[in-house]
Amino acid sequence: MKKEEILEYLKQLQTQYNHIFIKIGLFGSYAKDNFDEFSDIDIAVKVNKEYLQTHDVWEYFEAINSIQNSIFNKFHLKSDIFDINSVSPYKEQILKEIIYV
Repeated sequence: MKKEEILEYLKQLQTQYNHIFIKIGLFGSYAKDNFDEFSDIDIAVKVNKEYLQTHDVWEYFEAINSIQNSIFNKFHLKSDIFDINSVSPYKEQILKEIIYV
C-alpha cells in the first residue's frame, strides 16, 4: 500500500465528513514512507467547533469510530486519530508532519 492510496481515501472521507471535520490529514510512518508490518495509519482531524456546539458530542465520537472502521475495512490496518484541537506533548511534531487532503 502506498501513501497516495491512503491520501486518496482520506479525500473521500473528508468529503463525507466535511460537516464535522474542517481538515483531515495523514501523519506518522505512512506519511513519511517509513512504515513496516506493525505500523498503523495515523490520521489527524480538525473538528468544526461550531459542529460541537450544536450537536451531541457522541455524534463526534461516532464519526471518529466510523472513520476508524472505514480505514480498517479498506486497508485492513488499525488507525489512530489525533484531534488537532486537543492538547498533547506530541502536537507540535504532528503538525509538522501532517499531509492534509
